[in-house]
Amino acid sequence: MKSWVKALLISVLFLAACIFYLPTLTKQGLNSLLPWAMEQADLEQSQLYIEHLSWHQLIIQQLQFSAPQYASHVLLQDISISFTPWGLISGQIKQAEIDKVKVTLQPIESHGQVIYQQTEDHPIAETQNESPPFTLPSLAKVFQQLPVDNFTINNFELIHPQGVINTQLTLDKQQLSINNQIQSPSLTKPLQHEFNINAQGQINSLIFIDQQSVPIFNIHADWSISEEHTGKIQLNLQQTADIQSWLTLFNRQQLGHKLDAK
Repeated sequence: MKSWVKALLISVLFLAACIFYLPTLTKQGLNSLLPWAMEQADLEQSQLYIEHLSWHQLIIQQLQFSAPQYASHVLLQDISISFTPWGLISGQIKQAEIDKVKVTLQPIESHGQVIYQQTEDHPIAETQNESPPFTLPSLAKVFQQLPVDNFTINNFELIHPQGVINTQLTLDKQQLSINNQIQSPSLTKPLQHEFNINAQGQINSLIFIDQQSVPIFNIHADWSISEEHTGKIQLNLQQTADIQSWLTLFNRQQLGHKLDAK
């Protein structure tokens, strides 16, 4: 066999091996590099472990970090991202799913207010009255320009001393759906919140008292393009609320303690 044929075969085999093992080598490098990078960003207790990386899928078993300046801790578990190499080049992901997100927030103590004053070294910039025009795009364009075909969060938990919110979120090229369960010491009963918005411009936001079928707050909106004024966006809102049910929700004892404290 001629030498140039051997060289060609060796080159092809070497290139194929590099392509085959590149995700594995990248995975090992990222597992070592990313925690260090998070520490450099002043994030404490940072942990990240990539379980699987291939040319079509990325699975992150766990990602967590603490941000002391914001008194917060963030935990993400079982992150799965499906893609194609050509899709990544064009900035598009097929599917992304996060099984659990947990964000814990603590009150931040205020030690005074910093007021920025005009000095010789730092003059206050003059404000301009004119602002650039702002136009709202159609929702169909917004959904079509999303960088992911399907995105899901199975359980998003936000914990704060004033309450806990549990959320489920789904997003695709046609619709965004968010379901929240809200609990707070200031409320006598938990609340359920359902929010939906689709590419046709229909927006619905409903709030229920837990285990009740009739909403105590309802917003319906239509986001559409005006036929009379070409290119102009119209937003029509309709709202209903059960004021009596809202008043019975608030914990009067908690509110009384807050008023006495003031």
